[in-house]
Amino acid sequence: MSDVMYTHAGRVARITLNRPSVRNAISRNMLQQLEQQLDRAIADEDVDVIVLAGAGRDFCAGEDLRELSEAIPDATSAVAIVDRFQNVTRQIMLGHKPVVCVTQGWAIGAGGAWPLNADFTLWCETSKMRFPEAGHGLYASGGVTWLLEQVCGPARAREISWAGVDVSADELVKDRIAPRLIPSNDMDAALDHLLGKLLSLPRASLTRYKTAQADRIHDQLEAALESEKTQMLDAADAISTNGADFSFKP
Repeated sequence: MSDVMYTHAGRVARITLNRPSVRNAISRNMLQQLEQQLDRAIADEDVDVIVLAGAGRDFCAGEDLRELSEAIPDATSAVAIVDRFQNVTRQIMLGHKPVVCVTQGWAIGAGGAWPLNADFTLWCETSKMRFPEAGHGLYASGGVTWLLEQVCGPARAREISWAGVDVSADELVKDRIAPRLIPSNDMDAALDHLLGKLLSLPRASLTRYKTAQADRIHDQLEAALESEKTQMLDAADAISTNGADFSFKP
């Protein structure tokens, strides 16, 4: 079965991370498939809204550290992987179609970046967030270094992204990352309601609002993505040379 599932119903494309047995940890194959399926949805003229979700009890556990420890990428592969991570954020934030992210359980690392990237994110009452990259000698991706500061301020952003503190469901709201929490049993209804609101708008309105937003944030986002890329590649080089501890840290 595919690591990323794609379905199209009406004017909505649903892209689902599909490795629930490992909490949707991001393998290289999954990352490549996600990029391809986002391209597919963006290019499809019959799709007006993209939904990004995760199968199982967690949205995404971040990069697959077991895969990384077993096969540390060489310099050429590292560039391709980093570019793919950053391009997924560009697809979500700078594409011309709105993206709705549906989260539950853990959103970790890059799996925490994507809910921040989305235009609308539905946060379940079970949602939690963590950015553990620094503790593994890695570096954050997806514009997180800029986006967190915009949302919850520089001091709190450093606690989250540098120190890697866990962000509980209640703290997601307190830190203004989530506007509200949705009971687990109400998530499907909440998604249907939001999609109904979006799809009731003229297609031209959806495009105008998304495009105008992308224009406003383009330069700052690109600066953050490029800065992160430099640090990610430096971290990858250090790990390739010196090794790293990728043991799971609950």
